[in-house]
Amino acid sequence: MTSSATEAFVWIWLPGTSVPVVAGRIEKHGPLHHFTYGRSYRERDEAIALSPFELALQSGSFQPVGMNTIHSCLRDAAADAWGRRVVGYQYPDLAADELDYLLLSGSDRIGALDCQASATEYVPRESDHPTLDDLLQAAELLAEHGYGSMLFGVMFEDFLSRRLPPDDRTVIDDYLERRGWRESVPGRRYLKQLRDSTLSLYEVVEVSPGQHCDLRDHLVRGGKTFRVHEHMGTQNLVKWDRLAARVLKTDGKHLFSGGILPFPRETAQSLLRVLTESRKKFNKEVSRVTDKETANRLVASENLDELFLQDAAPEWERDNPDEHTWIWLSEPVASVWMNPFLPSTTRLQGNAPEAKRGVKKSSSG
Repeated sequence: MTSSATEAFVWIWLPGTSVPVVAGRIEKHGPLHHFTYGRSYRERDEAIALSPFELALQSGSFQPVGMNTIHSCLRDAAADAWGRRVVGYQYPDLAADELDYLLLSGSDRIGALDCQASATEYVPRESDHPTLDDLLQAAELLAEHGYGSMLFGVMFEDFLSRRLPPDDRTVIDDYLERRGWRESVPGRRYLKQLRDSTLSLYEVVEVSPGQHCDLRDHLVRGGKTFRVHEHMGTQNLVKWDRLAARVLKTDGKHLFSGGILPFPRETAQSLLRVLTESRKKFNKEVSRVTDKETANRLVASENLDELFLQDAAPEWERDNPDEHTWIWLSEPVASVWMNPFLPSTTRLQGNAPEAKRGVKKSSSG
């Protein structure tokens, strides 16, 4: 679906004011976007130029120069690089251009400009957010049972490694491209491994507290047992524990990426049933699109196991790909939320390299 937007009105919060006013109009002419100040805006005593270099406060239509298709000060009011991927993710059939990014990005972001379809009515683009009390209650309840930091770790790692259209890139890809030079070689290697890692379900076979644990992977590696070297994360592990985590391999050793989510046995079995059923459907789809010999080879591949886990979700989630991680989090969160008498869990996260804390989060605007 191609964009139908041909114009947008630029609203501005002038210095010292809390209500925006219309500054002008952007019109699309082929690939270029022309800007014209409104006469009522130019006649305001407090009016200011949107840019003294690009858009001086005067009459007439301004056309971008050089390789630009829109003036930089206007483009800066649109979604940033990551926000554009979010727009592409939310509107996969839209061939978005600069006007779409201006009109679809959130209104509650940094900056004094916002674009609207109307020149007479300002309607902020906002989402229904939980109240502060809701967030505090949820955080306190999860932290009370030892889940707070672990849930954040798992969700944050999923956010960093999530590949989104249109170019299948991640936040880590953007960070390494822009600021990777600031990281050490081990730091860049860690971030790339985290980007390519897969969340899986493990069973603790043996544990040496404070040193290492032997895990059996129920979903990848064909159920093989391997050793993970970890100090903090093994302090409270016991044999036959189930946990969800990402395991990276650095200098020949397996290490936890950071986020570790414990699973009670019944919850782990429930999750396994869901993923097993999804895997059967996944295998059938592989067999449908290729010949039998190739399908058998692919289905037995460890790489396919990881590909499956990156896409795995029950049927109700397949139309809501942004909720992928909920397949892992729903049962632990629900068990805490619905049962305030659940025994406290005291798992500790592993020690993530310093590089992880250097990743800058992006917003949609």
